Amino acid sequence: MSPINPGARKGLSVVAITQDECRVWSDGLVPNTVPLRIHPKVLTGKKQFHTANEFQTHRGHDEDKFGQEYLESIATQLHAATRILVISHGTGKSNGFIALSDHLNKHHPDLGKRVVGNSEADLSHMSDDQLLALGRDWLQAHSAFLG
Repeated sequence: MSPINPGARKGLSVVAITQDECRVWSDGLVPNTVPLRIHPKVLTGKKQFHTANEFQTHRGHDEDKFGQEYLESIATQLHAATRILVISHGTGKSNGFIALSDHLNKHHPDLGKRVVGNSEADLSHMSDDQLLALGRDWLQAHSAFLG
């Protein structure tokens, strides 16, 4: 099996998503490229305290870990992608892949169909180059299915 040529992956977007940050590579898996970083809005001061109390009073700890505005700003960056690889970590409501794919399938079904897979990793301890290498490894392992 020959190694994946990162330059031959035009149209591939790689998304590494957590609750706190999303890194988007819009031009494939070329080593040493800098991703676009997207962060969710963070409420500060009294409003944050009030919001936290509302969640506890009305719905327990069932707050939305991935806000709609955050997910929509990620979707906006993916419109030119022909294929999307999502790298995430977490389980349940903390799983970025589930949150993003649910959002795309509901609000942007054309983009939802372009998600080719998910790879799980400890994103908080990985550099951009390590994430790109993980993406290349994933594509290498699944290239027969992707055509």
